[in-house]
Amino acid sequence: MRQFGGGLAVEANKEGELSIFKDLEIYPNPFNQYFTVEFYLEKQTWVNIRLGDVGGKTLYKRNALLGPGSQNQQISIDVPSGTYILSVNDGKQTKNRLVIKQ
Repeated sequence: MRQFGGGLAVEANKEGELSIFKDLEIYPNPFNQYFTVEFYLEKQTWVNIRLGDVGGKTLYKRNALLGPGSQNQQISIDVPSGTYILSVNDGKQTKNRLVIKQ
């Protein structure tokens, strides 16, 4: 991953193609009832958002064709307190982030 100023991170996948994600953020983290996944897309693409427990079980999944620009996806989920893994995939690359439920 190459880090640039302004919070821009550009990563290449196995084939060397650049990811279309910019500024992937999750807030609030830790969360109580819901959290927001925010990112920027360079172009229209199918995006898969998945929340799983540390054992690999899928608790939430959403596939959507999203247009270019800033994206805000709010996720409301009733799960026990703990640590979860959020995966966002653009068809070329997957980014994973830890999400904590209070």
